[in-house]
Amino acid sequence: MKHLTNGIARTALIAAVATATLVNSLAQEEPRYGLYIGDRDTYRVITYLQPTYDPRYSDPALALQWSCAYSQFAKGYPSNTPAQVYIYGIAVDPHNDRIWASDHLRDRIVAFDRNGNYIRDFALPQGVLSPRKMAIYRHRQGTYLYVSATNSDSWQAKLWVFGPLESNNPSWEPFVDENDQQVSSESGVRFFEVYMLISNSGGKAALYKFSSHRSGYKGTEWDVAGEDIDYIDNDTILLAVPGRPTGTIKRLRLNDPNITDFITGLPGTWQGIAVGPEERDGTRFIYIATYETFPNALFAYRYNPNDPDRPQWFGAASPLPFKSGYAVAIGPVWDCSQCNARCPEDVNRDGVVDDADLLSILFAFGSSCGN
Repeated sequence: MKHLTNGIARTALIAAVATATLVNSLAQEEPRYGLYIGDRDTYRVITYLQPTYDPRYSDPALALQWSCAYSQFAKGYPSNTPAQVYIYGIAVDPHNDRIWASDHLRDRIVAFDRNGNYIRDFALPQGVLSPRKMAIYRHRQGTYLYVSATNSDSWQAKLWVFGPLESNNPSWEPFVDENDQQVSSESGVRFFEVYMLISNSGGKAALYKFSSHRSGYKGTEWDVAGEDIDYIDNDTILLAVPGRPTGTIKRLRLNDPNITDFITGLPGTWQGIAVGPEERDGTRFIYIATYETFPNALFAYRYNPNDPDRPQWFGAASPLPFKSGYAVAIGPVWDCSQCNARCPEDVNRDGVVDDADLLSILFAFGSSCGN
């Protein structure tokens, strides 16, 4: 028993050092958005977290709080639970808050409503496998989903367009360049105004400008490839570059081929990245979900436009479910009252009762829950 107690104490100390705030800590303000994190394990399709930022606190551990950790968000999805579910991409439609996910192992994309209810799934085009990252863009003629997936005839990853999403019968088309060649896309896809950003297009990060919903022409290329990509403004495009033992977030600029390091020393084999909307004080949060770390963590950095070259580390949501850092997306605030409370011992709602639940109790011991 003594060894067990010492082991628990050491685990708690490690988590205390690695974590700026608790997942289940009390938020200071109403959350403005939620974070949807792609999972890669049995039963857990999407992990959901709510960040709440209050700039009145100078202490980062108080200013940024996490709440409503829930790891079985997408209940009702017929995912053949004895087999694993690998969610390698997530995209949120800003017009109806519908949440789309790529089911990597089953060669299909899945739609959920804003309340986490499974709607339906769609198979990839014939001969196309293993969907990864995805993004949504609204054109004049409709809203389309852009998905990176592997063409089985060449075993190369290409970019596919699915839509219009408003239609009862959306269809697939290849996304092609100015030479009518299908664009290479290994992983991350994001949109900035009329531009598409691709994290790995034939071994390079690349920018395309739309000609139509299914075509564009190549602009800037950067001689580096990554797992995921997002932007803050014209001068700050963030590229998550995996590495062993640590990864790096590179900084790119819209019309500049130069590359600089922005955040270094990130744990994990891969990193998913998402940039939050502008806060009341003009800053933005950068969320980085890391894969295969313990305790698995969603790291938060704050970007200040008045000091753009020095992102501020702002803490981590930990522990998250193991192997859940492939994709992260900004989405609507979810009603946490829907969480299944049939197993109250599962404090963080990840489907199992383990050390993570014990740590949540230990850290909160003696605190007041208010009303």
